[in-house]
Amino acid sequence: MQVAIAIFTTLGGLSAIWFFRDKIDAWLRKKFTPTSVIPPSSLRATDVVLFERILRLLPYEPVGRFLQHQNFAGHFDTREWAGIHAYLSFADSPECRFLDSQLETIRCRMTKNLIQFLDGAHGNIWPGNAEHRIGVPNEWLNEEHPRYGEYWPAVSKLNALARSAHEPYALLVKKGRSKLP
Repeated sequence: MQVAIAIFTTLGGLSAIWFFRDKIDAWLRKKFTPTSVIPPSSLRATDVVLFERILRLLPYEPVGRFLQHQNFAGHFDTREWAGIHAYLSFADSPECRFLDSQLETIRCRMTKNLIQFLDGAHGNIWPGNAEHRIGVPNEWLNEEHPRYGEYWPAVSKLNALARSAHEPYALLVKKGRSKLP
């Protein structure tokens, strides 16, 4: 008799769970699904403000064009890359973070590549013969110079680093404009 009661009690419990499964599922989903405290419109507005600020610090003219087209075999004007320094000093701040994960991933890659570009540039460029002009020294082409033979590798490295910094910059502008109208 006790075995029969145990079996019927178990079957009754299983049928109750089966009968109320939709309510149990809804309760579990509600209980264990993370909810955002900030409404999506606020997230979008925050990202729009950050995107606009980044574009003010890194406008295509002159920064994007500089990264995309500058040939480092010649000297260039230091004012063309002033925006890079301004952006990198802002990039360290906690407010320079996209809430959209895709835009934030691209921004991080762009920041990393800009830092690598500046690191490569700071070891291979020197003041030129005019104010605000810097570049890889032409003296490195002279056979008597201690760094003879380093001119073309330095130029190639800087060209490659600049293009690799431009790629995520262009992608951030493209994705930002499509996601944040």
